[in-house]
Amino acid sequence: MATDFDNEVDESLRRARLLLLWRRYGVYGMAAAALVIVFVGANALYQAYSNDKSKRLGDLLTEALRHEADDDFEGALIGHRQVLEDGEGTGYELVSAFRVAQIESELQEQSASESEGARPFSVLASRGDIEAGIASFARFADFWSQLNSMEPATLERSLSPFLAEAHPMRPLALEALILSYYSRGDEEAALRFARDFSEAGVRSEIDYVALIEGGVVAFVEAEDAQESTSDTMSDSDLNFVLPAPSDHSDVETALPEALLPQSVPVEAKEAQENPALAPSPDGEATPDGLSE
Repeated sequence: MATDFDNEVDESLRRARLLLLWRRYGVYGMAAAALVIVFVGANALYQAYSNDKSKRLGDLLTEALRHEADDDFEGALIGHRQVLEDGEGTGYELVSAFRVAQIESELQEQSASESEGARPFSVLASRGDIEAGIASFARFADFWSQLNSMEPATLERSLSPFLAEAHPMRPLALEALILSYYSRGDEEAALRFARDFSEAGVRSEIDYVALIEGGVVAFVEAEDAQESTSDTMSDSDLNFVLPAPSDHSDVETALPEALLPQSVPVEAKEAQENPALAPSPDGEATPDGLSE
């Protein structure tokens, strides 16, 4: 049976052991506690800095895009380049890099100075610090920016890697070749790629086969046939993933607003809905199907 003396001895031994442990490891414990406090404080400061930086870069990018909307390309370039300088390694920097390449491509095309320097999207694609998929997208953007200036056969050779069955950008490559060949009057080649585009099963609201084979009226008929299963086509449905070339007059000349059903002449729609109003051989509409 333990006595009070035995209890006091045990308590003294426990205190001695604890004191020995503290003398041996106490410094390490205090250092660890200090490190935890420093880490928590540094993390809080870093989060505050990151949030402030993200907000500042977001404001700069928004302002640059606003300048673009106002056609103030000089102001837009200043803003985007500030984002490139301050936002290295961030998503903001990548967005501004693409926007700078797009603006510079348009300015090059307008000034016909493409031979004076490297193409902006090509430079962007050659950067070693961006992912392979983004670099591939930049290469495609480079070819897209030359849609009107590059010969269709050359464009087809350049886009051959994108035409592989499994490539995610194959539909865009097909669409570029359709527009390139068709704008230059080669309907046979355009139709070949239009059929491949239709088989790809994307953007089914744009029936390029109907457009090339039957013209605007046939295109409207194909669009009307889809109204029972899908919404009517709108301008927003027709925006490409990449911005159209700055001077796409060639494409517009060959495709006279055929991709905008609401822009089809009223006479064409009336002729489609009422065969009696179809033009006579001399070009005059003859109501009730009677000719003078």
